[in-house]
Amino acid sequence: MNPIHTYQHIAFLIAKERLNTLEESERKELKLWLSENPVNQSLYEKLKKQNPVPAFRTYQQIQTTQGLQKYRKRYRSHSVRMPVRWISAAAIGLLLIGIGIHLLVRTHPERVQVVNIHPGTSKAILIMADGQVKELEETQKNETIELAGVTLRKSGDEIRYTPVPSDSLAGSRLSGEHNILKTPTGGEYKLILSDGTRVWLNSQTVLRYPVNFTGKERLVYLEGEAYFDVAHNDKCPFIVNTRTEVNIQVLGTAFNVRAYPDEIQIETVLEQGSVKMWQHSSNIILVPGTKGVFNKNNGEFSTEEVNTELYTAWYKGQYVFEEETIENILTRLSRWYDIHVFFADQKARNMVFSGSIRKYETIHQFLQAVEMTGGIRFQVKGNTIIVSSQPI
Repeated sequence: MNPIHTYQHIAFLIAKERLNTLEESERKELKLWLSENPVNQSLYEKLKKQNPVPAFRTYQQIQTTQGLQKYRKRYRSHSVRMPVRWISAAAIGLLLIGIGIHLLVRTHPERVQVVNIHPGTSKAILIMADGQVKELEETQKNETIELAGVTLRKSGDEIRYTPVPSDSLAGSRLSGEHNILKTPTGGEYKLILSDGTRVWLNSQTVLRYPVNFTGKERLVYLEGEAYFDVAHNDKCPFIVNTRTEVNIQVLGTAFNVRAYPDEIQIETVLEQGSVKMWQHSSNIILVPGTKGVFNKNNGEFSTEEVNTELYTAWYKGQYVFEEETIENILTRLSRWYDIHVFFADQKARNMVFSGSIRKYETIHQFLQAVEMTGGIRFQVKGNTIIVSSQPI
């Protein structure tokens, strides 16, 4: 049996013993394991004395449902976390299993080592219409720039464009000016456009937009990933144009667009309102709770119902995964943590995981949680993570 699977099983038996639900055959199995090695007896005694609470956060990441509940509590309500004494017996059992795995496997040297791969920060590069380049970081002092017809304010981790009264000549000059905001690997930034639309840019993203919107449409150009909360305007649709000329059109809505040049799909996930995706004569209409996909290889659109939180939690500080391959997960995380990933075998790429991670924590805790589920190993060398389905 895989060592991690063994640890999971033994921890499960100990948890059942704590809950007085251990069957006779399981009691004999646990007794046999204890007799095999004095170290096992020592670990058993430590686990019996272990307090469930400190290990709760690590094990919690293994459960997608728990991760989503935590996300909803943090961002969608003001509910108070339940006191520890109210946790049900079943929940205690799950915690003990997680603690058991953590305690058992940390005594073995092949475990993923503690490393300091830190998360990204709020940083971006602003390229202005006159060619000026400004590096933006959250720690920089606030700044205000007066442009023709617009005030540009940099405050903390966002920039805001605010229209000011101007004569028609200034407005005409301004209508053709665009700025570009770029986030590097390990970067993110927030932007408020001149119409009040809010945009969150994920890592490795480029957004080109007018300094001030004029005319019959609000057109921006995106490469990468961004979440849009569009200011409503019935008379002036908001359009996101991607590198492959796929357009996403709305009047006022909240949605996420993922359009990285190295990925074969362009995805739009709609939370509120209505969205139209089109390229040339082909198009689809999205309703809340659906994802629209454009396949670059065959030029076809498709839609499906999804849990939108899996695609939008990132802009509120959390990544949530449900039945995703390790390859897809690490591709997403590599943009934020600035890591390089090497797969030692094909099996490791296709292994599936469900869980969550806070964006502003080091990646070690997440890697450890994935290893706890069994069947996969990580070896970290600098900023390179080697992934294997066998012990390294």
